[in-house]
Amino acid sequence: MTTEIYTASVLQYIPVFYIIWSDDLLSASEINVAENAISEDSSLTLADKKLLKSWLDVNNPYVTYNTKYMESVWWLIKQIYDKGLMYKGYTIQPYSPKAGTAISSHELNQP
Repeated sequence: MTTEIYTASVLQYIPVFYIIWSDDLLSASEINVAENAISEDSSLTLADKKLLKSWLDVNNPYVTYNTKYMESVWWLIKQIYDKGLMYKGYTIQPYSPKAGTAISSHELNQP
């Protein structure tokens, strides 16, 4: 697993990429808008621009269902567990038998 350290300039694009990736369908117009924004951003270094544009590569997409990604997530969970940052806790969760789902605090009108 590799560890990446992103600059603040790169991190500002994460919400944009999240929105683009959330529908699982990258349209040509979305790609063009993002690529133009990246190209015109003077706060990005050439390496940052290359990295961001690689995330838009539809021929080699960044996907979360490949084995390497899943193994890295399990590795991260193990590191968190080994450091004692993860614990098993219990809470009472309101449940709606009619809807068959849990009920959130705002649905219960609780603070």
